Parts: sequence; C-alpha cells; structure tokens
Amino acid sequence: SPLGRGVMRTLLADAEDPELRALADSLLREQTRGPRVIFRRAQERGELPADADVTMALTMVAGAILHRTFIEHRAPTADFVERLVSLALRGLGPAPRSSR
Repeated sequence: SPLGRGVMRTLLADAEDPELRALADSLLREQTRGPRVIFRRAQERGELPADADVTMALTMVAGAILHRTFIEHRAPTADFVERLVSLALRGLGPAPRSSR
C-alpha cells in the first residue's frame, strides 16, 4: 500500500531513530501475526516440520517482496507471491515433475 511503502522508505532512510525503530518493531509484530498462525497450523497438520524456522521463512519472503517493490520497482503480483512461497516450501531442489 502507499502507506506501507512510505513507512518502509522512512525506515530505510533513518533506521537508527529509536522512535522509528519502535514503530517498525510494532508493525512487524502486527504484520507477521497472521502468517505465523498459518505456519503453526501447517506444522500441526504435519505439512511443515515442527522445527521449521518460521522467523527465517518470514524474513526470506518479506525480503523478496521488499526487493521486488523497492529495487525492481515492480508490484509483487499474486503470481510472484505464489511462486515465492512455493520456492520457500520446497527449497532450491528440483521443481516437482508435472503429472501431465
């Protein structure tokens, strides 16, 4: 969102400011609450290992989205996010073979 991009630009410009750091930490906790629940449920269903590094996975996905937005100046489309999550879940091993 425009607000989200503005907050990120401000944080990137002055990340050492204690008030901005507190704001960023608060936003990060709020923004990762939903995804953490999704990961926990996947772990409970056995779809992810119980010891999966959820924090690293969220950092990786967020980093890719930030790169796409601020470095490439392209919107992170639904297709991009889907491919990113798929890659995160399977790792860099070979792509699954199509059943076709």
